[in-house]
Amino acid sequence: MRRSASTVEEAVTRIAQLFERGLALLKIPEGLVRANREKALFSHVFNMARNWGLTKAQNPCAGIKGNTETGRDVYVEDEVFNVVYAAADQPTKDAMDLAYLTGQRPVDTAKYREIDLKDGHLELAQNKTMKKLRIQIIGELEKVLARIVARKRFRRTSTVRRAQN
Repeated sequence: MRRSASTVEEAVTRIAQLFERGLALLKIPEGLVRANREKALFSHVFNMARNWGLTKAQNPCAGIKGNTETGRDVYVEDEVFNVVYAAADQPTKDAMDLAYLTGQRPVDTAKYREIDLKDGHLELAQNKTMKKLRIQIIGELEKVLARIVARKRFRRTSTVRRAQN
């Protein structure tokens, strides 16, 4: 289905209006971030339509300035950490311990594999920055990793035994 030039121009105008109205209505920082995400979605959808040959028009989001975003700064206090830890299952406790002991982002701790344990170190590449790290496995971190590996091996052995019976 082909769209006329006026329809594309109307879309450009409508997107700009929605973006500006969203800014006026949402005077909280989350609203500004949300507006940026919606603009990015509109832009992506329009680029896909252009790739598929549905339009040759310029992306209507190209001239719309995005909002300045500030990163989140959240510190989880010990009290909150302990309440969540007490209610968590063992894999979640392990993930919390790893994040705490390595100082890595939760998404990075979820990617750890036994193959990353080399010569007494945990070797990884951070998801966000792709920075390569080598963390020495000593003390409490050594105990946590041993506990995780033992639990995983027990689960594998138990599964094999159940399958054989």
